Amino acid sequence: MSDSITRLVHPEIDTDYQIMWQSMLSHESIKVYARVIVPAEEVIPVVFLPGVMGTKLVSKSHPDNHVWAPPESMGEKLGAVMRYWSKTPSLRQAEFNPENTMVDYDSEPTGEFPNVAIQLSASDLHGSTPQEKAKDRGWGQIYGSCYLPIMAVLEQQLNYLFDAQDPPPNSTLLDRLTPMWKDVLDKQTMSVYVRQIERNFYGNPMKPLETGDPGRAFGAQKAFRPLAIDDLEKLALRAYFPVHAIGYNWTQSNELSAATVVKEINRIMEFYKQVKRNESDHMKCEKVIIVTHSMGGIVARLAAQINADIILGVSHGVMPATGAPATYKRFRSGFNQHEVSLWHFLERLLVWAQAKILGRDAKDCAGELAFAPGPMELLPMPDYDATLETGLTEKHWLQVAREDHNGRLIYENLGNADFVGSIYAAEDETNWWRMIKKHLLNPSRKDLDRAKAEADYRAKVLAEALQGGNEKKIAQAEQENKDAQKNYELIRLAAGENITGDEETDEANDFQRFKKIIKKVRETQEKLKGSYHPNTYAHYEASDKLNSWARVVWKYKEPINDWEGQNYSYSSYNLPDNKLSDPESDDPKHRHHQDNFEGDIAFNARGKKHRFSLDLPRDPGDGTVPACSGAAATPYCVQIFKHGNEALGHKPYIHQDSYLSELCRDVTLYSIARMVADDTKR
Repeated sequence: MSDSITRLVHPEIDTDYQIMWQSMLSHESIKVYARVIVPAEEVIPVVFLPGVMGTKLVSKSHPDNHVWAPPESMGEKLGAVMRYWSKTPSLRQAEFNPENTMVDYDSEPTGEFPNVAIQLSASDLHGSTPQEKAKDRGWGQIYGSCYLPIMAVLEQQLNYLFDAQDPPPNSTLLDRLTPMWKDVLDKQTMSVYVRQIERNFYGNPMKPLETGDPGRAFGAQKAFRPLAIDDLEKLALRAYFPVHAIGYNWTQSNELSAATVVKEINRIMEFYKQVKRNESDHMKCEKVIIVTHSMGGIVARLAAQINADIILGVSHGVMPATGAPATYKRFRSGFNQHEVSLWHFLERLLVWAQAKILGRDAKDCAGELAFAPGPMELLPMPDYDATLETGLTEKHWLQVAREDHNGRLIYENLGNADFVGSIYAAEDETNWWRMIKKHLLNPSRKDLDRAKAEADYRAKVLAEALQGGNEKKIAQAEQENKDAQKNYELIRLAAGENITGDEETDEANDFQRFKKIIKKVRETQEKLKGSYHPNTYAHYEASDKLNSWARVVWKYKEPINDWEGQNYSYSSYNLPDNKLSDPESDDPKHRHHQDNFEGDIAFNARGKKHRFSLDLPRDPGDGTVPACSGAAATPYCVQIFKHGNEALGHKPYIHQDSYLSELCRDVTLYSIARMVADDTKR
């Protein structure tokens, strides 16, 4: 068969759940052979859980309204900037209302679709193209550009470890291994990275790094057990690994999402249990492997509390194991210039565009997040420790800094260990570092009358256009009326009930509603303390080039000579004489820089005006999750990989794009292979 072509024929499932193979015939003059891929008798689905904002959402009341669809291409990103430019905080709150959002289950896979063969797909039931098969696997529910590449890698490499063509004479299993798996085995001894850095800047040979420490190139933090070719053979023979994505409503509590994920896992397993290998023998499907990104790790940990028995193992990527102070920062200043510490033009442009889409300032983010438990569960948790991986000496993550007379920075903690009472839901309006201000909590309630007036006006314009008979004007008026009526209904739902019309009373009611959510958030965070599946692997970024907030610092901006003494404390400015100016005042003197909702505040206290600004992130991490939070999972993992060491050849990766990193891909493949090889129940 050396001069012939071999066509691989993948198994599919017919309407009777029977495995079948379909192949095209060729003319007898063309030497094309069909090689049938026979799946193993066991199925172990690999379930991918995306991070926050990684799942597409639609409105329950208006399913055609795509609440969130991450922009994939540069054109889509520019379009998203234009769409979100005019979105008010009330409309943002209305669209991200957890009570009126759901997963977009009908979405097609977006982004550049990878070239991947998908086995065991029910093509006769759902579709025949790779995109249709992928949609049936849930791939269309998630952020394509960031997640489809790793989904394709897992589907291909877990099911096609060895070359399916005829092997050359005297070839070994190692010879037939795919290039990607050979790469994984090579990197276990660091030989690849030694070759990359063996010459210095001037081209002169450098002393090579020692290569006798297995797992060093991967960043392994625990005793490392390399994979052998026998382990990969066991992986190939053990089972078929279909890769599924499960999107979840990230605006709601992660506990609710975890229950949904467990239910969906059971559905997936039941599907494969129905598949017939022959007339009397069905496939076995008893466990799944979960791969997570970011907040998906929180969902997986809660899912394991519901039913750990159906999970063979979990591989976490860039998980905020104990939360991330960046969440607090966004409540105070949105997604703005404080997100970065480098000031290249392109970086500033990208941050500007991101802010327009995700939330320009505290008002936008409060509208989106204040009543959304899921994102708030990413706030620093009770066991958050800022000292891990950072060199900091204080575990607390919220501080104020001032210079002393020698130019040295002096730090004071803000709030205390009761994060809820002293920071997240602080009652005292004069507590200047509190996370949320009452008047920002419910923009929908304040905009309800305006939205109603707009809906009434557009209905009137439509009625007039219908009388005029101009088809162009009628079409425009119909669309504007439809949008206005939809926006009014969404804002009305988000505003809640029991609106009294008394601003002070309604603000108090909003705050009590917010406090209930925060307390439930804290209960969920308490459940997460030390709670991991017993077969957990993880990786995180600890680059000092991708600065993150291990702590959030408010820097005092006044000249040193304004200080009244060395013992002057700014953490005690919740006293009665701390008079804050009115941000809603019509008098510019009263609202001048009191709070620009972008990280700059000023107030009068003890006869002076004092100004503070949020400091830039300065700690190692991936730009979002600080290394200290990623490392917090270490005691509970079978193996955890720390990335960001350039001496080992690690290329830094940002949080959202972590699975586009070759290093993350390799350690995820290693983790799954190790889980299966070590499964002693087989």
